[in-house]
Amino acid sequence: MVSGSRFIIAGGVMYLALRLFWKLPKPTLRQWRNLVIMGVTMLVLGNGMVVLAEREVSSGLAATAVASVPLWMALFSALRGQHASRGEWLGIAIGFLGVVWLNAGSSLTASPTGLVLLLIAPVGWAFDDLRRRAAGADRPGGGRAPDHLARHQRPAGDGLPVRVRFHRRVHRLRMAAAERAPGARRQLCVRQSGDRGAAGRAAQR
Repeated sequence: MVSGSRFIIAGGVMYLALRLFWKLPKPTLRQWRNLVIMGVTMLVLGNGMVVLAEREVSSGLAATAVASVPLWMALFSALRGQHASRGEWLGIAIGFLGVVWLNAGSSLTASPTGLVLLLIAPVGWAFDDLRRRAAGADRPGGGRAPDHLARHQRPAGDGLPVRVRFHRRVHRLRMAAAERAPGARRQLCVRQSGDRGAAGRAAQR
């Protein structure tokens, strides 16, 4: 109950803050669907199974099971044709063996039910991570960014020279000011042609 309630409280506070203070629109049905899938795989199958398993298994064995998440991710990626490099496998092996070494002196007792739950948890975490990567982005919406986020997350650099980006930004600020002061539109139109010429010369450089 405590483990699940913290996510409900944190998610509710974040949702209200985004809606009331940042004035973001409601998530679309597709975004709600992706959020539900992520909640089931990561919270129910991942965190939930570990919480249930720790009633019957030792904490050392639970930590070892959680440390196996990168192994499952590498396995699922290989099934999709994306094989990990030797360096990645070496890093995964060192990390996993390090966790096993830290828990070597602790009790590793467990019941059959606890072992099954610990097996499900890392699979759920790894599956959801790879699912979101396959969708095109590591975000709850999956694939393309939601429109209300895309407006605030422009690609860094846009692939253009610094001078061109600067002139574009100045132009956007002037156009926004023109909407608030209609009497200044004629002056801004005269400057607009000069800004475009400067941006073009910078792009040629």
